[in-house]
Order: sequence, then C-alpha cells, then structure tokens
Amino acid sequence: MSGSKPAVGHYTALWNRERPGQAEPPAPATTPTLVQPAPQLAEEEAYRPWGREHPDANDVVEIRFGQEWVQLYRSHYTRAEGVGDRLLTLLTSSCAVLLTGRGLGELRRLLRANKVDFIEQYDARRWAAPPAGAPVIERVEVIYAEGSLGETAAASRPTG
Repeated sequence: MSGSKPAVGHYTALWNRERPGQAEPPAPATTPTLVQPAPQLAEEEAYRPWGREHPDANDVVEIRFGQEWVQLYRSHYTRAEGVGDRLLTLLTSSCAVLLTGRGLGELRRLLRANKVDFIEQYDARRWAAPPAGAPVIERVEVIYAEGSLGETAAASRPTG
C-alpha cells in the first residue's frame, strides 16, 4: 500500500473529529497589536490622614509614619482615649499609639465603625499642606509595653 493515503474519513465519522496529526495545520499567528501606553498618573495625590484601601478587610489598621509602619489587629485593641480633637491614643495588648493632630474626633468615630484601615502621618516632603481646618495627623508615636516583641524590634532599629 505504498503511496496511498490513510483512510481519514472513517476515524472522523467514528470520533467526530480529525485524526491527531491529520488536521489542517494551524493558521499562522497574527501580528500582536501594540499595547497602549499607560495613562499619565495624576501629578500628586492629596494627603489623606486616614481612609479605606481594602473594603473587604476589617481586622487590621495600618499606622504609617515616615518610612515606618505598624499594623494593629482589631482583636488586640483594649481601648481608645483622647483629648478633644487633638489627641487620640489607641491602646492594644502590646503597645499604645499616640496620634496628635487636628480633626481626630472624626477618626475616632470611623475607627469605632470599622471604616478605617490606614492612618497616615502628614509628611511635607510628600504632600502639599492640607487646607486650613482639614483633618491632619501631625505626629505618631508608638510606645511598646515593656518586654513585648515590639519593644525588642524598636530597640534594634537603626537610629539617625
């Protein structure tokens, strides 16, 4: 049977597809379209002292100050204390976070309602000055409980 073609029709009728290796070769790949350049980013985002970045997560609040940050798990909160709208202290099982600024009464209400997942200290090198009267976190201070892992980590950070 040299020179004869294999019987493809019988296989196709039986399996309702071409025999492997017997189908037409695939069409040549098309030329890919060029990817559009990314849109220009906004010049600079405005400072937000607190907000919500992860709407589906309610178990942690990240406190950002300069290049440092600390995550506070809601299950470790013991209480919050404050003085007017200028000072708010979050107490946890291992540390106290002192927030100094203005308009912190709103932050207190949002924390109680689990509507905040980050709090960020203002940095003049990154953002324009907030408008007069707008909420702002001017200072963040984390004080660790004696003997806590956080205290050990804070002591081992390079200074200066």
